[in-house]
Amino acid sequence: MQVEHTRVYRVKELAETLAVSDSTIYRAIKAGLLDAYKLGTGKGAVLRIPAHSLAVWLDECGQDAYEAYIEGDADPAAEDSDNDQLTPAQADGLACVVCDVDYLQVSTPRRPVGRSRSGSQVFACTEHVDQAASCVEFGEVAR
Repeated sequence: MQVEHTRVYRVKELAETLAVSDSTIYRAIKAGLLDAYKLGTGKGAVLRIPAHSLAVWLDECGQDAYEAYIEGDADPAAEDSDNDQLTPAQADGLACVVCDVDYLQVSTPRRPVGRSRSGSQVFACTEHVDQAASCVEFGEVAR
């Protein structure tokens, strides 16, 4: 019998529950923000996230939001990536998803960071690749 405090989540299940990409969950695990169990070895290994770890992570996310939006002057609508819209040039892979530099006019190193709703690969300037994670979910459909 499973009770709520002993429940464990699959990465995909948790991502769907929170309406985020699998990559968001993997990044939180890799950053040490979300604890996970690794069960098994090799190709048979699976990750499971315990409910108590999820509760701690969500509390920390809530605290970060409080500090940014209530105590600070950050705009939640501006930071909500669900509200982000790519420009047509960004969605077609012709402009950086962070700084909007036009790749047809400026030759700058760039790297792929995801795909637009139309399926086109989207890019960020190499110095913006870390920032692009907040604009585009890697391997997922961009907003």
